[in-house]
This record gives sequence, structure tokens and C-alpha cells, in this order.
Amino acid sequence: DDIGLVSAIRALSEDFQAGGLEIVVDADPQPPRSARMPEEARTALYRVTQEALTNIVRHSKATKVLVTMRISERHVSLRICDNGCGFDVAERQEGVRGLGLRNMRERVELHNGLFLIRSRTEETKSSIWNRQAEAEWTTEVMVRMPRQRIGPTIEQDMSVSAEAAE
Repeated sequence: DDIGLVSAIRALSEDFQAGGLEIVVDADPQPPRSARMPEEARTALYRVTQEALTNIVRHSKATKVLVTMRISERHVSLRICDNGCGFDVAERQEGVRGLGLRNMRERVELHNGLFLIRSRTEETKSSIWNRQAEAEWTTEVMVRMPRQRIGPTIEQDMSVSAEAAE
């Protein structure tokens, strides 16, 4: 269930904290029960979080991370911010490097979700307020995914088109 997803992300964050990274997980304590997310969508959100945290540890030199999850009747919003060195998003998404970013995007889009990433390499950093502390964040991964499948995925739509052409 969706509470299990929050618990899994908290446990994942604790594993990454063992390496000295400070991670705050800010998630809704009681998500609505009326709409249950498919297991594949929950797994995708977990894997996106795992990949983002792995990238932060490997590349960002961050000391702090904020993982925010909001679960409404219709959507799950996931946001992962860090205070690391930042990077050029366009360069990473176009080049050979950035395979993890492409994988995250594909996982989210497979479930009709929206995936955005913003990063700053310059000195000016945006400030985002959270309940526990105010920190400067340089990189932000944002995901919004419907809790129920709204329509066919691109792959399903293409297979229907292929069958109709035969």
C-alpha cells in the first residue's frame, strides 16, 4: 500500500544516511485510502528515489537532501532536493552520461506521470522552506504520478495502432 511506499523510502534513506548524508523525509503520515496505486507505479517511485539518491552520493558532493512526498486522492508528488554542486541538465540528458536520468524519466512516463529536473551550477541557489530547517538546494527532481492509470501508456497505444493496421 501507499503507507508501505513511504516506509520503504524512509528505510532507503536511512541506508544512504549511513554514509554521512543528512536526509530528511517529509511525507504525509496518513495518505487517503480511496485510491490505491498499482504496485508497478509504487515500484517506479521507489526506484526513482533510489536512483536520485545514488546520483547524489556519486556526483553531487551534497551534505543534505530533502525527500518530500505528498499523496492526494488522485496523485502522488515526489520531490528530491539536494545542496550539492549541481549540473547542466540539458548536457546530461543529451549525452552518453545521464543514463540514470533517462531511466527515471522513462519509469515515470510509463505510468503517465510527469518528470522534471532542475539544477543550478552557478553561485545563486534557490531557497526552499521545510519544517525542520531552511537550506539552499541546487538540484531538484520532481515527479507527479496519477494514483490510477488514466489511459493507455505509449507502448499500449502503439500496440493497439499496430493491431488495427493489420
